Amino acid sequence: MTDKTMMLSEEQRALVGTIRELGRAKFRGRVMSYMDGTFPWQNMRELAELGILGMSVPEEYGGSGLPVFDTALVLEEVAKHCYVTAMALMGEVGVQVRVISTYAPEHMKRDILPKVCSGEALLAVCMTEPHAGTDVANYRTNTTIKGDRVIVKGVKTLISRADEAAWFVVFTRVDNQPGREGIGCVLVNRDTPGFSVTARYHTMGGENLAEIQFDNCELPLENLILKEGGFRKLLSAFNTQRCLNPSISLGLAEGAFEEAIKYARDRSAFGRPIGDFQGMRWKIAEMYRDIEVGRSILYRACKSANPFPVPHEAAIAKMYCNEMALRVTSEAIQVHGGYGFTDEYPVSRFYRGARYGTLGGGTTETLKDLVGKKLMKDFTEAEGFLGMEHSDVRRSYDRIESALPARGDHGHRPFARLQRPLRDVPDGNGGRRGDQGRAVPWRASAQPRRHRRRRAAIRDAQFQQETGDAQPEVGTGARAAARNGREVRHPG
Repeated sequence: MTDKTMMLSEEQRALVGTIRELGRAKFRGRVMSYMDGTFPWQNMRELAELGILGMSVPEEYGGSGLPVFDTALVLEEVAKHCYVTAMALMGEVGVQVRVISTYAPEHMKRDILPKVCSGEALLAVCMTEPHAGTDVANYRTNTTIKGDRVIVKGVKTLISRADEAAWFVVFTRVDNQPGREGIGCVLVNRDTPGFSVTARYHTMGGENLAEIQFDNCELPLENLILKEGGFRKLLSAFNTQRCLNPSISLGLAEGAFEEAIKYARDRSAFGRPIGDFQGMRWKIAEMYRDIEVGRSILYRACKSANPFPVPHEAAIAKMYCNEMALRVTSEAIQVHGGYGFTDEYPVSRFYRGARYGTLGGGTTETLKDLVGKKLMKDFTEAEGFLGMEHSDVRRSYDRIESALPARGDHGHRPFARLQRPLRDVPDGNGGRRGDQGRAVPWRASAQPRRHRRRRAAIRDAQFQQETGDAQPEVGTGARAAARNGREVRHPG
């Protein structure tokens, strides 16, 4: 996505096109078979063959190491075709993978992450407890350290993929230390003695959730990948989920919109298509407007990730997209009239799936409080909205650049596994891409020079402001400019 036009790169368009074709050809026909809680193994295997399950896994462990933004694009597209599959995929590309790849011991990464890429090992995150969800400070699940071993005891509930996952990323108290500062993270394999699934709940979206009991599960000390004081690191990683959850909401809204506009063209009343009536056109226009606003907010939040998104931007994106999806899917049902209330049309499934968004990954009420605190602290009369941009976005210029798929400079191709399928992507003119459809990595050098110079100047000025040192670190703008024989003037 370029800074000025907000357009997807050719590689990103090819990726989304591949998933769209797969969804239309395969996923749509299987949707109803997964509505009873059946896990979408066939869909996941096909995604694994394309390399999609390894999108978030670093390259050294067999993945593509793609940024949050590309991951969100894929989830958005999958959700248009099958909500259950999108939720299953989020478990393989979301916070679980990023916690393991960032904090787990090296040998555990090399054991677990390649299996995630191939689909051999699914992951699940365990946060919510029967008495506490958002209230992390009151979690009771505890991990006791005994020499070179740890003992995990407690109950987690409303857990996805409990019957399918091989590894569980468990938020746990460490040595009974109270409050948030006592929260750490432990990796538990499902074959560990004392691990059991004690209850299952079928959801209105189609997938199953479950309750899990850890009855004195004994593990090596190294499985405790974050000890007490790790809460802030976990929360930073969890901001990834606050971009991926709304990407599914966005995809559900877009899927419902596509069905609504198709129905408005095909359905006739009083001798003409219902889409010819002003009231219906206005409804369609409002749905489209809301979706486009959601895309803009979410994409901006995703691009702030390095490696995790800016917290308040992710929270705003999640709040808006979750609530927008409920409005749009509800209106899509209204467009369909009585038929929209039946299972014969997919809009009712989109609505049921969208209802999850405001509940998982941080409730809307909690996120509003988080954003409100941020505004009360950082919003100033002197700078207004530009001050908020300065506080997080300008400070994140390096994060934004690294979040873009700037992989070509290092000589590798992040979509190597997608090369063959991309040859069959439509070229938009009625033909096929052929060999032209191969993924072309985005390069930083493709940016207009004036934008690169401005970014370099802002980075240097920010470094000087924060450290008081006029000489930036290696790799920041002034040195890069000096190597190229250019002078960079600091703003002001």
